[in-house]
Formats: sequence, C-alpha cells, structure tokens
Amino acid sequence: AKAIYRPCLNLMENIFSFSDKDVFLVTGGTGGLGQIIINDLQKKHGAKFISIGSSYKETRKIGDNLYQIHCDICNKEELSLVLKKAEAEMGLITGVFHAATQSTFEFIDDIDCEKDFLINSPKINGVNNLLSYFQNSKLNFFINFSSRTSSIPTIGQSIYITENCYLNNLPFASNLDKYNFTIQTLQLPRINDVGLANNLTIDEKDL
Repeated sequence: AKAIYRPCLNLMENIFSFSDKDVFLVTGGTGGLGQIIINDLQKKHGAKFISIGSSYKETRKIGDNLYQIHCDICNKEELSLVLKKAEAEMGLITGVFHAATQSTFEFIDDIDCEKDFLINSPKINGVNNLLSYFQNSKLNFFINFSSRTSSIPTIGQSIYITENCYLNNLPFASNLDKYNFTIQTLQLPRINDVGLANNLTIDEKDL
C-alpha cells in the first residue's frame, strides 16, 4: 500500500503546501489507506488530524495531534455535530482526505433490494454530507480516493464501480465554482492490504 500511496503523496506535496499548522480530516481512518495518510503526514509535517471511522469504538483525543471520531458519515446531522466539536478542539480543518468506503462485495443477484446501498454509501451520500458541511469553507483541498475498477470494471463490483464513478466526476463541480476549494479524485489500483481487497479471500483477490 505504501508503494502505491507515496507517489500520490509526493504529487500532492508538489501541488499543495503542508505544514504543522494544518488540521486534516481523514475519513475511513481505521482503514489501511487512512492510517498511512495519518502516519506519513504527521511524521513528515507535524500536522494535526481529525480521523473519522465507523469502526472506532469511541470518540477520543489522543495526544495533541489526533482526534478520533466514531461516526457514520452518511448521517448528516451527526456528522455536522461531531465535526463542529472536533474543530473547536483541534482548530479549523484545512484539508480533507476522503478514503471511506463500505465493505460490500456482492454479486448483483445476491443484493437485497430492500437495502439502498447507494443512498447509504460513504462514497456518495457520505461525500455529499462532507461537501455540504464545508460548502462555505476555504479548504486548501478536498481529495477523494477512487479505484481504477471504475475504468476497468471487475465482475461482481457494480456497486463499488458506481460509487467510484461518482467520485471521479466530483472535480467538475469545483471547476464550476460551486465550492471555494479544489476537489481532486485519485484513482488507485487494487491494493491488497487496504480497502475492499483487504476483506477478500485469497481466491477472490485472484479474480
């Protein structure tokens, strides 16, 4: 994962300036990619982090540089409340790394139609809630992490592909001056130790 992510980090460092004054929001903070972002940028730049993950057992501050939040980013009201509290504690957020995803890997014939996976998707409803919260903010950047499967589809990942296609088109919104900050989406290849691939069996990883 680090071999894939670090060239992306170098690219971001060439475009945006990072410093110890920054407060970054990382969604999907309990996942492998979120952890790499936090560890690398904290060590290199001394930045502060607000990390959101539905898998966190509780909301807590760890030292001076990390504030962990247990929250479902698809819940707009809850998200707004916890972010306001976190910013009061850590300072105003200057940049967003949106790495949250859902661990749904089902063939379309097996999907329960009673569950609306797209409405409850961190990559669709979640990102919309985040953009709504930061609508009038002057972030340095808002970076989404998408997957190359949206360009090179994989059997059984129609939901995942749809989610990532949505993220791929978000930069056009910032180009239309809808937001006061730049939106970028990075398409990453499959990384075996993070994201959906981390939840697959060996046979599924070889599909």
